[in-house]
Amino acid sequence: MKKMNVKELVFKAGKGDVSAMYCLGTSFELSGKVEQALKWYLAASIQGSKIAHEAVSRMKRNYPSLYRELGFIRK
Repeated sequence: MKKMNVKELVFKAGKGDVSAMYCLGTSFELSGKVEQALKWYLAASIQGSKIAHEAVSRMKRNYPSLYRELGFIRK
């Protein structure tokens, strides 16, 4: 499988490629950009990706302050 850069992944994700959405989430999470990661995990989860849904749940546990900042959890 060809290794894609972020620009290629964004293009594919914009066209609805759920795997690209998940890969973007992973890439952003590993680089410490958790807000961007959550955005892409949520997009993939909404499209039915079970693994992305699990990533969203993991991020909720690991970054509760992010969820509060974004308004998903009340203070």
